[in-house]
Amino acid sequence: MPWAFSSSSTVRAADTRPLVEDEGRYLNYPIFTFDEQKLFETYRIVMKAGSALSTQPHMKGVVEYVTVFSGEVDITVAGDQVRLTKGDSIRFAADVPHAYQNSGEETAERLEASLRAAGPVTELLKADPDPEALLRAALPGLALEVLEKRPIAYRCDCSRERMERALISLGREELRAMIDEQGSAELTCRFCDNVQRFSREELEALLASC
Repeated sequence: MPWAFSSSSTVRAADTRPLVEDEGRYLNYPIFTFDEQKLFETYRIVMKAGSALSTQPHMKGVVEYVTVFSGEVDITVAGDQVRLTKGDSIRFAADVPHAYQNSGEETAERLEASLRAAGPVTELLKADPDPEALLRAALPGLALEVLEKRPIAYRCDCSRERMERALISLGREELRAMIDEQGSAELTCRFCDNVQRFSREELEALLASC
């Protein structure tokens, strides 16, 4: 008899949609997205052979935990590189430039978790809405020099056309499987939460254009 938990959250693999990078070779499947109370998030990353992703420094205090479940992944942190293979793990401060690369001939898969120590951005802004105060909280110990100030505007350059290109970049095999298994697709912009839905007919049209 299965256990029943009153305060549990279950994420089914079939319900997750990947964030696509590197022309469809780097797939980021959100598992538990960032929680402002727990300051924690987890992702399942699938890297096809030859795929790579470079990341700018995160906020001060962010720590990443990575475990490789299959294949091999080269991780570069602040210029230092280490190769992880199946079963290997690494923990590092992610407030420096870092990058991931699959130099092998097989697809690599890893679990990535991030822990943020700077505190929720929402709470920081509630305490002091001054952007300079937020910078001081995110970059403790650094002397800040304000060079320019500009009005803040919330906008995103995502579009349905860009999401169509992302679907096409998955390739004919994965697009065919998506049509056969799901019958439709729903993509959400990771920046502005814009949602675009694609019917079976629209996916078939994209498949035909590959």
